[in-house]
Amino acid sequence: MRTEKSHFWIGKFDSEDLYFDFVGEDDSRYELDDYDDVPVSKFAKSQGEIWIDHDFMESGFEKPNKDIKIQFDKYSYAYNWGKELEKRCSKLTQLENNTLIFINENQIEKPNSVNGNGFTLEYLGTIEYEI
Repeated sequence: MRTEKSHFWIGKFDSEDLYFDFVGEDDSRYELDDYDDVPVSKFAKSQGEIWIDHDFMESGFEKPNKDIKIQFDKYSYAYNWGKELEKRCSKLTQLENNTLIFINENQIEKPNSVNGNGFTLEYLGTIEYEI
């Protein structure tokens, strides 16, 4: 049995554009002479990282649904982490979540929750699941 351990966040963004602006890679950084110290995305910056490999990250913006497992069931290996995600989300007061982010645990050293202008992301911890 092969497993993976990933950090998970659940959140709410006021718009899909705001979501994409936050999680998407900032290609304008490559226009700088010395971009090695410029975070690859606002999400990476919010986690205290300069570089994260988006190949090890999956995220999405979905219409809110009372059943969190159904809302995010199309994501990789959701059938293996969905119950645990649902359990962790049941303890939250924020019910209109529209965003999920998860990334291999090796990509972020000190993950945390983030509140910004027009969005909130709640860090749920790591979940180990079969792949």
